[in-house]
Amino acid sequence: MASTQNSQQLAISKRLANGSGIFLSPAQPIDLPGADGIIGTRDDDAAGPQALEQPDSSGIYVGTRPPDNCISPTNYGRTITITPYTVVGAPLDNLNSATITVSYIYPQLHVPQSYILQSLIFEYR
Repeated sequence: MASTQNSQQLAISKRLANGSGIFLSPAQPIDLPGADGIIGTRDDDAAGPQALEQPDSSGIYVGTRPPDNCISPTNYGRTITITPYTVVGAPLDNLNSATITVSYIYPQLHVPQSYILQSLIFEYR
């Protein structure tokens, strides 16, 4: 979300509610941002998967090479939804609700889990 910085990108993205936005549905793999620099859009899979880096046994990160443990989040998915923010059913100008849902399968129990981040975003001038 932080990478959607100009108002033109925000205007395009908030059309997701009617199916014509830049963010994809259903949940997408956790990939690096593509050429547009925005996470969760069509060109992300061309950039390749995001690696989750875990420190080695010392607890210290040494970089994206061994002895760190870099894993690919193949059992993770992310959905980004931007909709107009409403008060008593009426949308407020330039205020949108952003919801990011990260879903995954808890490996030890094979149980689906989800984390949801909700925030308000607006056009700053």
